[in-house]
Amino acid sequence: MGQSVRISHHENQLAEKQKSFELQQPLMEQIYKDGFAGYVETLPNLPEAFDLAKHRLDNHSACICCMDEGTPWGVHAAGSGLLLSAEEFEDYTHMAKPDAISSHAGCGAGKIYCQQHGLPEGNSDQIARQWAEATAKKYGLPHVHIPMEEMQRPPDFHVARVCYYDGTGRLNNDPAVGLPSGFVVSRSHLGEARGLEEVKVAAEIIFGQHGFGELLTKDQPFVVAAVASDNFQLQQMIEELAGLEHPYVDRLKIDGFLAKLPK
Repeated sequence: MGQSVRISHHENQLAEKQKSFELQQPLMEQIYKDGFAGYVETLPNLPEAFDLAKHRLDNHSACICCMDEGTPWGVHAAGSGLLLSAEEFEDYTHMAKPDAISSHAGCGAGKIYCQQHGLPEGNSDQIARQWAEATAKKYGLPHVHIPMEEMQRPPDFHVARVCYYDGTGRLNNDPAVGLPSGFVVSRSHLGEARGLEEVKVAAEIIFGQHGFGELLTKDQPFVVAAVASDNFQLQQMIEELAGLEHPYVDRLKIDGFLAKLPK
């Protein structure tokens, strides 16, 4: 009985993944065809995706949130900075000037942290939350925990089709604007080396068992999109991404577009 229940849950999850993948496919086909730069020209409200005041978490406009596509608020780092060294996190806060630090249920970065430190993965959410609480206290900032029912994705898997390699430090994926669901890597606050490492984290999650996995192919790839303030920065970041080494690199498509910041 227990085995049949587990199999049924697995099959149901696969069906839900397939459904989510197919629902997003028309939008992604347009991006594959026209490129991200062409696609965003069709989005008249694109500046709203860069408006931190619109994407507040509990009235915090610069809360450090995870890169998770289900946490489209504030500024971003994997696990809210959990995977950064103390020195890297210090540099990040200097750039981002956060007003809070969050944690969230179902954090994939938390599982990676546990793997890296020999900790029990079954306790990863608790460990990630404790880290965020302690770090917020250290920096004299509020801590906000995001329960699964408040996440902007399903509870059991990731639905990101894009990883935004954000050079502005202001982007949040916003379905109301028309941007596809995606991880956000704050390249502007992390720098090149750490930013590329976080793109690898996003790929590890989305190509794993909690992501779309084998549904992503050479013909229907995961898109990593550089988001830049000007053409020089856009070319620089696309060149950075072109050198990315990862086991799934043949199923990644590098793209990019220019931001339109709110006035």
